[in-house]
This record gives sequence, C-alpha cells and structure tokens, in this order.
Amino acid sequence: RGPLQRSECLRQPVAGSAEISAADCDIFIDLADLIDVDAEITRLRRELERLDKAIKSKQGKLNNENFVSHAPPAIVQKESEQLVEFEETRTKQGAILKELQTRKK
Repeated sequence: RGPLQRSECLRQPVAGSAEISAADCDIFIDLADLIDVDAEITRLRRELERLDKAIKSKQGKLNNENFVSHAPPAIVQKESEQLVEFEETRTKQGAILKELQTRKK
C-alpha cells in the first residue's frame, strides 16, 4: 500500500472510521481501505456478543429487587451508568458492523 492520500473534508463520520479529537477539532479517517474488512466484521461480531452478555448481566442485577434494596446507592448508580455505557457502545459497534457489511456487498 502506498502513502496516505489527502481526502475530502467530512463533516460527519463514516461508519467504520477512526475518530481523533483534539483542540475542539474532530478528525475522521475512513479505514475501509486500510483494514481487513472480514477480520473486522468477525471482531465486531465477537464484541457485540460480549456486550450483549454484559448488558444482560447488568439488567439482571438492576432488575433484582434484592440487589437494588441491599446494595449501597453508589453501587447501584455505578451499575446503571455501566449499563448505559454498554448500551451506547453496543449501538455504535452495531452501526459500524452494519456499515462494513454493506460495504462488503
């Protein structure tokens, strides 16, 4: 592969792109031509499976009245925050996977 080429400026990220933020500036780099798309699809599928298990576990804890009523409020809050974080990551990773699968077709 040759050197990186200058690309057009994108205002919105392309799914599957890398994002770098510095000095109130977001830079998005489309990695589709720089990565093994099949390997990335496999990695993302595994990551989504891991996130699904983590989400299910957190939901189970937070739906367990015994846990919620006996755990310190800070622990319950931490579990809730982690659940939100996992769900957001799952949504983002799912979108990237979908985009990579679309590009591959």
